[in-house]
Amino acid sequence: MTGARPSPEDESIADAAFLLRTINPRWIISDGAGGWRVASGAFQDLTDPDGTTAMSVYVEEILTSTGRGAANLIASRKGWAVVAITAEAVRAFGLSVVRVPIVDDPNGDAHAHVFGKKTGSTQKRLVAAAERRLWPDDADPDVIDTI
Repeated sequence: MTGARPSPEDESIADAAFLLRTINPRWIISDGAGGWRVASGAFQDLTDPDGTTAMSVYVEEILTSTGRGAANLIASRKGWAVVAITAEAVRAFGLSVVRVPIVDDPNGDAHAHVFGKKTGSTQKRLVAAAERRLWPDDADPDVIDTI
């Protein structure tokens, strides 16, 4: 059961919109069957320099409308991955999505924040709802341990 969505909410981001989340290699873990998966901790909030606490994502349709994609988000980040989750799924978990462009980020026009409490169970549900967009070929313990 989820509570009411926290405000604010950005209705300009359609429910069908895919939100891209970059995944640090430390959050790529063994799935126990010889493969790799995203750890639930990859869906936690961070605090920006301005004091905003939220989870950063990028709105895929904004990127693709200008010829960019998931690869642009991690071009200089060895071992990183990108997963996608719909805004509808995020909202169904009681969270809200708001566009928050970042001036000094080359992909900042597509940046958004996901606001709301991300409990351990919510993080696990986000992992289950996310799909791989770009997965590193080198997601192995040697790469992960060096990051």
